[in-house]
This record gives sequence, C-alpha cells and structure tokens, in this order.
Amino acid sequence: RGLSLVPPPTMDLRIDIQRHSSPVPAGHRRQAKIGFEPDSAPGASAAWESFLARSPCGHFQQSGAWGAFKGHQGWSVASLRLYDGGRIVGGFQLLHKTKRGLRIGFVSKGPVIDPNSAEQTGLVLQALRALAVRERLAGVVVQPPDEAGAALTEGMRVPPFLPSTFASVIDSTLLIDLSGGEDAVFSHFRSSTRNKYRRAGRDGLRVREGREEDIPTFFQLMEATCRRQQVTPNPPTGEAMLKLWRSLSVAGYSRLVIAEDRGKPLAAIFTICFGDRMTIFKTGWNGQRREVHPNVLVVCEALRWACANGFQVADFAGLDRSLAETILAGSKISQEQNNSRDSFKLGFGGRPQLLPEVRMLVPNAAIRSSVRLATAISRTGRRLKQKSSSSHG
Repeated sequence: RGLSLVPPPTMDLRIDIQRHSSPVPAGHRRQAKIGFEPDSAPGASAAWESFLARSPCGHFQQSGAWGAFKGHQGWSVASLRLYDGGRIVGGFQLLHKTKRGLRIGFVSKGPVIDPNSAEQTGLVLQALRALAVRERLAGVVVQPPDEAGAALTEGMRVPPFLPSTFASVIDSTLLIDLSGGEDAVFSHFRSSTRNKYRRAGRDGLRVREGREEDIPTFFQLMEATCRRQQVTPNPPTGEAMLKLWRSLSVAGYSRLVIAEDRGKPLAAIFTICFGDRMTIFKTGWNGQRREVHPNVLVVCEALRWACANGFQVADFAGLDRSLAETILAGSKISQEQNNSRDSFKLGFGGRPQLLPEVRMLVPNAAIRSSVRLATAISRTGRRLKQKSSSSHG
C-alpha cells in the first residue's frame, strides 16, 4: 500500500555489430565497427529478458525487474544491448549513483555475452568504458557472470581495469544439480538432513506458498535469523523487501514458501526463479520448534517444487570462500568451518563454485593511479598490523 510500482526511467542504449562484406586481406584482422545509440526497437526489453533466460551467463541481476527494484533504492539504470543482424547477442545492465561525492557504477553478473566470443568481449568492454566516460563515472565495479569465459575475465585484467578492493560481494556459492529429478537430489543429502525432513513431515507442519501480504511476516522471520547470526538484514527494511517482491513478482520471478505450525509461521524461504535456475535468495526462521526443523522443511519443499517445474540448478547464493576451497581441494572441514552458518547448506549436497574475480573499471588514468596508491597503502597497513599483532602474541 502506498508503494509505487513505477521505477525511475531506464536509459536504453544499443551497439550494432557491422561487418564488411568484402574479403579480409591476408595478414589483416577483420574489424567490427560499433554505433552507440538509443535502443528504441519495439519489444527490446522483452527480447533482452528472453535472451538472458536462454544464455548460460544470464542472471536475474541483469533483468529489468532487478533494475526496477534497484531504481527504487536510488540507483540510476542504464542498459546496453549488443545486436548482430537485428538479434540481441549480448549486453549489460549498469547501475550507478553518487556516493561520497563520486559517481560509481556497478555491473552485477555481467556483461552477458557468448563466453567463447573474443569479438563480443572486446565490443562490450569498449562500450562499458565509453558509457562510464559518458556518464562521468569515477569507476565501475564489475562482477562477471558466474559462467564467464576466459576471454572476458582475461580482458578485465588489463587497464583500465584494476582489482576491486572497495566492494564486498559474494565470491563463491553452492549449487545443486536438479537435472536428475527429486530422487537424485534427495539421495545426495546428508542422512541427518533427510531425517530432519522426515521428522518435520511427521510432526504435522504445514507448508504453503506465500503471497504479497506475507512479505511483512517473512521479513520478521529473516530479521530473527539475522539477529542470531549477528548480521544486518538485506534488504534492510520491510518496505524495501516489499518493493523487491513487487518488482520481481510482476515478471513472475519470485516465490515464497512458508512452514507453519497450527497457522503460525515458523520459517520461510524467498526464491528467485529465472531461466533454468532457482536461487535461494533469502531465508528466515524465528528459532522456534527447533526439534522439528522447519528451516530444513522449507528448503526441501523449494527443491521439490523446482525439480517438478523443470529447473536445472538450485543456487544457495553464497558460500564462505574458505569453506568452498576446502571442499574443492578434498580437504577435511575444520571444526570452526563445521560450526559456521554455511555448514547448514552442505547438508543438502551440491558442489561449491568459486566465482570470477571482481574488477573495477577506472576510465581516468589519474584516478587509476590514485586507486593503486590507496590500495597499496591499505595493504601495507594491514601487513604492518598483522606483523605487530604476531610480535606481541
């Protein structure tokens, strides 16, 4: 009630690959020319969503629905699409705003292109730099898609890109393969997780699908979880969570599962369903009825639904990096890791995935030098602090 569904306007731009029809002389490389212009093609936004859903690099954070939500949070949104013969083959959604007097941009899970195309990589990185200059951005933090190819990650290792040490993002996650169906998924659970799920079912907990009017209750459950884990809720308020739900539900991407005991909500899970992936975006549990494990029940029911509806992957949207590296190395999990909040996720099986390095595009050479200096000073300070601590330990 009282919340607008109309986000701030999005700036839609396009570049078109134009190739010469004449043969390329021996010893020369074929060059592609790009035109930077508004994208006013009918249905362009819908075509972008369709492209994202099909692409192995597509992600909901590059969708118009996500851009609408971020627009409500004060971000400006710019979308650039790469066309080849009138067909979208790549692009990115850029969010930007002014922070502490500097205009900063953020590309999350993009650019989205053919991971094997060096040509597309060169074009979108060139376009990203041009857009940053056009919008007078001091820097753009770029988190590549989870399945980004070597061409993109290597292309971001040279100037004007620098290591990004000023933005905290998720750098690893846990994926569950759903392609084999429910029985195959449940067979990879820890035996203790299967037992907890059966116990929840025997004890009469009811599971239902949530609606918009349940979002305030979900936020309260999420807040309770955050208090136990001593972290700040994100989104930070119930109003922001409702705006997120509305932005995503208009596109059909959001789903809420609630576990109840005699009509009283105990636990819930907010998933985002995009393409062939169900992302376990947020969870909440009030800590009650611990003996019947309502927090396990909602995850299991979400996975069952995803299998039944043809999704191929479930993404837990984050896993501690050191824990992921330990598992991938085949090493034994430490007691500290086993007691961490992320150990709960491991009960459902799955495989860790290390995500591509986040980089920052800094168009201005003088600012790049300043960033390098600030980074070096920060690293030196941390080393001196560690050395001082060890010498007094």
